[in-house]
Amino acid sequence: MCTLDIIIPQYKESNSILERLLTSIYNQKNIDFNQLGIIFINDCSPSPISMSLIQKFSDLKIQSLKTTKNVGPGLARQFGIDHSTADYITFLDADDMYYSDHCFEQIFQILEQKKPTILLTKWVEEIFDSYGNSKQIMHTSDIIFLHGKVIKRSYLIENNIRFSPKLRLHEDSYFCTILLLSTQDILSTEVILNYWRYRKDSLVREKKEYHYLVRTFKDLLICNKEVARELEQRNHPYKNEYIIKAIVYLYCILASYFFENKKDKKLQSLKKEYEKLFFLYLSENLDIFHQTDSSLVVQYMNEQMNMFIHTNSNMGMKETWTEFITRLTNEYVD
Repeated sequence: MCTLDIIIPQYKESNSILERLLTSIYNQKNIDFNQLGIIFINDCSPSPISMSLIQKFSDLKIQSLKTTKNVGPGLARQFGIDHSTADYITFLDADDMYYSDHCFEQIFQILEQKKPTILLTKWVEEIFDSYGNSKQIMHTSDIIFLHGKVIKRSYLIENNIRFSPKLRLHEDSYFCTILLLSTQDILSTEVILNYWRYRKDSLVREKKEYHYLVRTFKDLLICNKEVARELEQRNHPYKNEYIIKAIVYLYCILASYFFENKKDKKLQSLKKEYEKLFFLYLSENLDIFHQTDSSLVVQYMNEQMNMFIHTNSNMGMKETWTEFITRLTNEYVD
């Protein structure tokens, strides 16, 4: 009988939101709750989960742990992993829930029969259109999001796969990339697990001055550097391919319509700053482009551009790769 811990970092979510989450677990059918643990990580929250709420769901195995200081979602999740004793772990954001009342019944059947290192499920994203109508988008678990992934805990320990202490943002991309490039024992299923609830003040979706990718560009660059460094330490054959794809994705952000507003001086100042950082990163890795077969370089570039356009359909390219690199070379090479 395998066991599974759900690791939930929690910072500012109210107890009413946490109750909705716990209800989606409590309503699971045909499972033994002794197999399922829930670990809340109180990341120095101003509104931690209350003892009365834990007692309300006394049939569930709930732990509430607290970090000594606010460390961000990545290290909070790592704190949960380090305190877990289950065979498998999975992650859930504190403002989300599970999709159906039978998803864990199906998950446990797969884990006990197949015993995969990583199980990738489908997951649903809730969005609202311009008229305020709720819609659902179905996702297949990918290399960026933690949603929908069930992971053998011993594999993380044996292969030293951890969240990076250098990343408070894009920490999930770092972790998932190292994880999914470390094993081929990956099983995909049609089971729908996570339900990503819409919350207008969430870090990714909140309506701020600029898009999330613009606001966190430097963090994304650091994430890419950290992944490349880790792959190099592991002597991973994918390292060069990853660096090329990462550089192209960063180009897509900088050369897209994200920076279209020429009258916005702050936005244009950010673009200038980001382009300098990008050009330095590109210059440091030019040898990798030269060492890689040109047809593969084109293939990797096309893959990343297509992915960017698919996930940011309103943000097509304003400059081609050649135009972009030529302009930056003229600006930054003496």
